[in-house]
Amino acid sequence: MASITYQEKVKTYRVQVTTKGHKRVGKSGFRTKTEARKWLTENELKIMTGKSDLIDSSKLLSSYFEHWYESLICFIPMLKVAR
Repeated sequence: MASITYQEKVKTYRVQVTTKGHKRVGKSGFRTKTEARKWLTENELKIMTGKSDLIDSSKLLSSYFEHWYESLICFIPMLKVAR
């Protein structure tokens, strides 16, 4: 099962997929709902079958942090303007 929600504070969309084992996997930071839907259609089957790198248990926490940081860095100029 999948859901797309709007995050009011950061003004972005978040995609969340729940697998058969009740594990939640997702991604956030989409500027539009269309971008979120596109990502969902491309990755939902991979996540549900366990072939997605988002649920790779052999990955180190540092690699997840790097991915998060890289996806966040594009929003920093936008945050400075909002203040």
